[in-house]
Amino acid sequence: MSKAKAVYEKTSTIAMHKFIAFGFAAFAAFACAFWFSAHTHIVHHYEPRAVFVSIFVLMIINATAVLTFAVLQCFEKIKLPKWSGIVATVFYIISFICFILGIVFNVVRYDTWHSVSGGDLIMYSSVAFIFVGFVLFLVYSLFFHSSIQSKKIQAIVALVLTFSILLPTTLIVANVGSTNLETGAVVFEVGDDMYSVVFATSRPAVGVIEYEIDGETRTRISSINGRPHISRVHAVRIPRDTLRLAGEYTVGFYSYRRGGMYGYVLTNRTMGESFSFYGTPQTAGELIVHAHADWHSNRVSDNVHVRATTAQMSAQETPDLVLILGDATSINITEQRFVDYIIGTGYVATGGSVPAIYVRGNHETRGAGLHQIAQMMGKRSLFFQTQIDNFLFTMFDNAEDKRDCHPEYQGFSAYYHHREEQIMWLNRLAPSNPNEVTHIALNHMTWFGTRTAYAGTGWNDTHQETQWNQGLANANVDLIIAGHVHSHHILFYGDRINPNGAATHTSQIPAIIVGGSTGNLGYVANLMRFTHGAVELQVFNEQGIIEYPNQEFEPNPYFNPAQPVTSTNQRYRLTGNWVRQYRLPADGVLQLR
Repeated sequence: MSKAKAVYEKTSTIAMHKFIAFGFAAFAAFACAFWFSAHTHIVHHYEPRAVFVSIFVLMIINATAVLTFAVLQCFEKIKLPKWSGIVATVFYIISFICFILGIVFNVVRYDTWHSVSGGDLIMYSSVAFIFVGFVLFLVYSLFFHSSIQSKKIQAIVALVLTFSILLPTTLIVANVGSTNLETGAVVFEVGDDMYSVVFATSRPAVGVIEYEIDGETRTRISSINGRPHISRVHAVRIPRDTLRLAGEYTVGFYSYRRGGMYGYVLTNRTMGESFSFYGTPQTAGELIVHAHADWHSNRVSDNVHVRATTAQMSAQETPDLVLILGDATSINITEQRFVDYIIGTGYVATGGSVPAIYVRGNHETRGAGLHQIAQMMGKRSLFFQTQIDNFLFTMFDNAEDKRDCHPEYQGFSAYYHHREEQIMWLNRLAPSNPNEVTHIALNHMTWFGTRTAYAGTGWNDTHQETQWNQGLANANVDLIIAGHVHSHHILFYGDRINPNGAATHTSQIPAIIVGGSTGNLGYVANLMRFTHGAVELQVFNEQGIIEYPNQEFEPNPYFNPAQPVTSTNQRYRLTGNWVRQYRLPADGVLQLR
């Protein structure tokens, strides 16, 4: 009896050692997975790639070593030297530390940067549990099952491992869990006389909007080429005249389950908040515009910049249209950042009640979600035209501010041809009638191509810029509105932002650069009142101070019109912190003709 007990205890001890060894191997594998997930979702050119990659390589080496020790312990004929136990212990400790580090890093990133949604984390975890559960079941069957004497324990272990595989599989297949509306709605202009009502849910679903016309309740769902689209981000396209006529809409979603002829079946419909909608200018012949650019959010709380300036501008004038001119975030665009910083901020700026126009910034051309921006907005293209009353807007997508061969992109960039296609499209547009419309071009930058705002920091390629300028002139464009520079300017031909740099503005068409944000210096946005052939400007900061025009504005007696406009040779001077004066009109009214 005592001999059998000793054999059982020895067998149990060996089994326990094996279990601990493979447990730490699982820790090591998980550490690699979580670290890789963090790297692929948030790495940015400002962050140390070498550090990320080096740690990841060390984790791979450590995981391989730990797994090797675990496998070797399963073969009794292989006698490991005594020092191997010490080495294995060191690797086990490193594995545990790496596992905790990977978990903490992802949780902190999720909490502060929102690079991965909570739903995504659950999905990743479910898939990971299925994989790990299968591996553990295989390892148990090969190395541990025969070592366990008790049939009851064998059954319990098998049941637990089977459950660890089936439960997450069931959650994924059945799409189990609660779904809620995560954001308000933003109505985007997308061209083709269509709006796109965009909002997000906490988990994948099919978006729906409900509205009423002539006492009849109607619905539209988010779809792609006629098929319902399952996603967290919902873009419901609707004719502009239809939504204007309805004057109100309600957002919601359909839950779904897998099955049926087409793979999915829509189930319950849940409706949420309703929004009033005003799609036409409040005053005929006038358009009130709020313009935002370059707030570079890194946290959801950073939207406070847009919230504050929107409140200040709305107290002065309720907008008919909101312009979102790019660089909503500083780091890689992902689905969650799109939700937080484009939909979230768009809702802050519009309240879901007035249309918005979005132009992509250069920082939004990077990351896992860059190819999905147009789809998530319900756009057919990132460059298009739309007309509101007698104001015609032509949108462009300059994409990056450097040439495709720049080392930063590591060969993963083909924006030259993307811009080339836009120039061809521009040249096909019919010229606007100056007597009927005011024609406004929107781009993230005041130029088109790859030169940057400052000499020596980019690659000069003026070929596309020359073609764009000529195309704008042929289309009878009256004004360019852009961002990118992080301060407010009005630029005419030959004006410079940097006194020591090359001429910034090469177009004969004037340009307005919307303010933006830089560090602790604050954030400013623009209130524009368009009438036919003119625009009146005001620049608001977050405290509600109108930085331009203000009572301290005066003509510069030292201005020399024969010399280039620079930081010292300006037509007017102003003490506002953010507004750099380059031929700014004293009364804030810029005549376009």
